[in-house]
Amino acid sequence: MKISIKKILLLLCFFAINGTLISQNSVDGIIGEKGSNNPILNATVTIDINGNHFVRTTDLSGKFQFGGIVPEGRWFIAIRKEGYEDVDWNEFEVKDKRTDLGVVFMEITKKERKRRDKERKKLEKLKKKKDKHKAPEPKIEEQPVVEPEKEILPVAKTTASNYVALQEKYGKILGVEPSEITNLLLYEFIEKWIGTPYSLSGETESGIDCSSFTQRLFNEVYGIYLERIAQRQYESDNTNDFGDKNYLEEGDLLFFGSSRQNITHVGVYLNNDKFVHSTSYKKDTGNSGVKISSLKHRHWKNLYIRAGRRTDNNGK
Repeated sequence: MKISIKKILLLLCFFAINGTLISQNSVDGIIGEKGSNNPILNATVTIDINGNHFVRTTDLSGKFQFGGIVPEGRWFIAIRKEGYEDVDWNEFEVKDKRTDLGVVFMEITKKERKRRDKERKKLEKLKKKKDKHKAPEPKIEEQPVVEPEKEILPVAKTTASNYVALQEKYGKILGVEPSEITNLLLYEFIEKWIGTPYSLSGETESGIDCSSFTQRLFNEVYGIYLERIAQRQYESDNTNDFGDKNYLEEGDLLFFGSSRQNITHVGVYLNNDKFVHSTSYKKDTGNSGVKISSLKHRHWKNLYIRAGRRTDNNGK
């Protein structure tokens, strides 16, 4: 069936007169948590116009975008995320080809706030209990002569065996000689947490987010307190930041995001361009959660902003 150019022009004029002409428009923005300014991952943003629904979810940086062929006119926008109060905008008008909503903040619900407070208090209680029951260092008594057969060889042998196993395992993962794996406490911590699921605002072994993971690592490995949010860890007076990756050392913090003012992810550098972190991103290794990634991977290379060395980390 052939349609003449004249008929096509008449149809276009008809749609334009009735205000239903579809054009190339783009609407984007960022969803953040009110108070902490932390980006919100996997928030659902729904736009409704004339009964047509368009849905997007936010990425690691809290960003969303409606691009392509979408109608002009007055839109109804609804933002939803479990644990947060609903956000609804009525009759939001889209006129320009690109509309930037900026940062839209969501407030956590009372129930979610209570849950977080409960988790925080539980963590503090466990820490106090751990410190209280921490075994004292054994006293070394002088002995005149110790026969070889009476030495405590089994314990030393087991510890050495575990150490060697960790050296071999993580030397292979990092692509370095096993002898370069020297911080046993660090790799015991990684071994304990590796594979833990990623959970936004999570703080336990059932699910943990990036800043809580680095906070726990620094506390348990180096005895250093870190701030809770990645942006705050970066902006801390105790963080000396630098950009050149050639100066990276084991234990340095790695900050990712869109700018220094928008740090959305943090990890801990290990060796040979590898770092450990908790993330929802899985395309680099095939899995999410606590894992070891490479700074050379395109995703992390593009998001890398700065590194940071803690001045209060004397044990590193």
